[in-house]
Amino acid sequence: MTTRRLVLQLGALGAALAAAGCADAVGKAVADDGQLRLSMAQPPRSFDPAQAQLGHFLPFFQAVYDPVLRIDADGTVGPNLATAWEYDEARTRLTLTLRTDVVFTDGATFDSQVLKQNVEAFLAGNGPYASVMRAVTGVETPAPDTAVIVLSAPDPGFLETLGSAGGFIASPQVLGSPTLAMTPVGSGPYVLDAARSTTGVRYTFTRNPDWWGGQMPYDGIVMDIMTDNRARLNALKAGQLAGGFISNASDAVEGESAGLVLEQSQVNFEGLIMFDRLGTLNPALADVRVRRALSVAVNRKGILEGVLLGRGEVTGQIFRPGDDGYLPEYDDAFPYDPDEARGLLADAGYTDLEVDFPVSSGYDPAIIDSVIANWSSVGVRARRQEWASQELIPNLQKAEASVAYFSLAMQGTWRQMANFIAEKASWNPFKVGDPVVADRIDRYQRGDVGAAEELNTFLVENVWFAPFYRPNTFYLHARSVDVSPQSRQAVPAVYNFAPAD
Repeated sequence: MTTRRLVLQLGALGAALAAAGCADAVGKAVADDGQLRLSMAQPPRSFDPAQAQLGHFLPFFQAVYDPVLRIDADGTVGPNLATAWEYDEARTRLTLTLRTDVVFTDGATFDSQVLKQNVEAFLAGNGPYASVMRAVTGVETPAPDTAVIVLSAPDPGFLETLGSAGGFIASPQVLGSPTLAMTPVGSGPYVLDAARSTTGVRYTFTRNPDWWGGQMPYDGIVMDIMTDNRARLNALKAGQLAGGFISNASDAVEGESAGLVLEQSQVNFEGLIMFDRLGTLNPALADVRVRRALSVAVNRKGILEGVLLGRGEVTGQIFRPGDDGYLPEYDDAFPYDPDEARGLLADAGYTDLEVDFPVSSGYDPAIIDSVIANWSSVGVRARRQEWASQELIPNLQKAEASVAYFSLAMQGTWRQMANFIAEKASWNPFKVGDPVVADRIDRYQRGDVGAAEELNTFLVENVWFAPFYRPNTFYLHARSVDVSPQSRQAVPAVYNFAPAD
């Protein structure tokens, strides 16, 4: 038995013995004041909807803004600010029927002109997910309750975009104002209480009494920023929080043993992202043999079992079962083979390769240590780049890393093409283009489902990505709260919480 596994088993045993003492606390995480207290892994960089992001950042925007459409917990797209929608035959004109009873917290009213202004602000803002709207060429406003979004080409994921990072609507009176970054003005279910909030530490939201959607189950939401996973777990066990994301399996198991409810789903693929495919920062990364060597040198099954306690599935592709493009055989596309790695590196002329490797507190250090040790065994020396958790995403999107261990959401075939693969994609920071990739994306966009499998084959053979696994995502919450996990998101939407019966 390894030392790590023994420690984990002893920790689980200790948690089980303590469960009786924690039972009362973990069941009472919502105080008598009606506030839902949640832990968030990272703060938003801005409340400007043009800078909205997915994953851990979405609840901040959902609290204060209404999206055009709403994505239910199971991933179904439903009405919200738009009550109905219809595409034309070419699927390049989307006609939206809009609500007429929506008022922003500054008194402004919502109509088609406001939607148009927000779409234009999103495009001009060049935010981290600007690519999700790149097909938009304009918005027509034939009536206050009717808007027509015009696309340059069909966008198979556009309805989902209007329900997430591309769909949040701010008051027209603050669009373009620098104050919007710190002081959101929306029409959502809650209002940011600046007097009870501290930027980067705590965000307090109070009920919006004029919200058109009725009443949310809680008078307010308090989102505490806790970048340390252990701090989140301890606060949950002590009954100070109603819910929180947990980033590693051992802490999730400990929390469940202590009486908390553990929700699990597979949201991300996780592993090596080969950003620098042209060798801009590190010429070696331009050689597919080097990229493959870095991948097969890693014992992904060993990491899954030893660090993630087997909570997940090994894979070598970015698509998940059920997605167009998924091919079962590519789940074993990069079998652990140090000898192959050494041979590939020798053939490529890189027997003493050095690679800068970002390190952040957002990931279990045991994973990073394992990757670095595996690389070392085949002659690759990793130079650690120490980045704070809040620096990781901005630095990666500014093309400051050739390769990184990172997780990206399995958002569905088209959105992954648009956000991760296309030449102008947000998560293609070096803007690497390829005619094969462009052709397969174009064909899929126009209805050729088989093009997705061809694209997947290209990505695997050329090692644009080197996923390790589809890890289980963990969310712990108190028994006093009912929580529905959000499809394809690491944390539940703010709409997904309610008092337990």
